Amino acid sequence: MKNYKIKKRICRESGASLSSWLIFLVIAVLAIQLSVKVVPYYIDDHNVYESLTILSKGSTLPGMSVSDIEKRLTSQWQESGVNPQALEALQIKRVTGAKLITIDYDITIPLMLNVSILLSFRHYLDTSKPQKCCDPL
Repeated sequence: MKNYKIKKRICRESGASLSSWLIFLVIAVLAIQLSVKVVPYYIDDHNVYESLTILSKGSTLPGMSVSDIEKRLTSQWQESGVNPQALEALQIKRVTGAKLITIDYDITIPLMLNVSILLSFRHYLDTSKPQKCCDPL
């Protein structure tokens, strides 16, 4: 009798049911869809960050004019295919003996129906303190 109960229990434990597999599949598809839509914007933002750090490490930064800085950054971003919103968000202001480079932009990504994601990217570079590149002020 005891042996029969063990065999019956083993027969019932046949793995995941169809409904649990469907739930897993839906979650996996949503995760893949989210990553496909969001990851390219983070790659673009990383390119923006890298171009600012390269600019901050250059020895010619303090002597560069506003137009030279703008040309250099936009050419690097166009070569790497950065999102046009980052290009439009570039602001360079002269502040007492230095220049403040600000890149502040938001991107809204529609996911499905009326659900969307808001990504906010902010980078700053003060030419008087290039060692503190890209940290929030």
